[in-house]
Amino acid sequence: MSAETLAPQLQAHFTGILEQHMKDVPIVNPDVQIETRAWRVLDDNTLCVMITPWFMSLMLFPPEEMRYSADWKTGDTYDHAFPSGVYSFTAAFDEELGFYQSCSLFSPMFEFSNHELAVEVADAAMHALFVTPDDVNAERDSSTDSEENPHSGLSLKDVETPDSDTTRPGPHQTNEPAPLSRRYLLRAQWRGSAS
Repeated sequence: MSAETLAPQLQAHFTGILEQHMKDVPIVNPDVQIETRAWRVLDDNTLCVMITPWFMSLMLFPPEEMRYSADWKTGDTYDHAFPSGVYSFTAAFDEELGFYQSCSLFSPMFEFSNHELAVEVADAAMHALFVTPDDVNAERDSSTDSEENPHSGLSLKDVETPDSDTTRPGPHQTNEPAPLSRRYLLRAQWRGSAS
């Protein structure tokens, strides 16, 4: 499925959920909007970052012809290898969207003071998926100014919260550099670049 097809469907789907079921739920951050970001084709599947006022997740969709017949069992986890490591996605099915898999990045979204910051982090997360651990080490060892490239030295683990009370799927690799906390992403340089 293409971004041109999926983006408006996802926008309408999650807008409907917000208006019908989430409006008065206390986990909704009113400063964050619904948006899809960073579309990529991965083998025959389509990958994006879904931003809503209550979560941010990677979402993976099968080809159009498998939308309602994918060999994915709802609730099962599937490991996907990226240059940065192997990540677990959970399969789901929705009447409107068909089959998809998701990997949670943030929930709830209260660490984001505005939508622009959520967009910055979503784009950085997608970028980080396709950076190898060796690239991360090389970038950390280089003298490149992070203000010139705000994505330098980040891995997908950078958007995880090590001290979080909830367990989320993450990389299975153990030889990666020590992860940075989400707080790193939310320092002044991110706030400045989002303004």
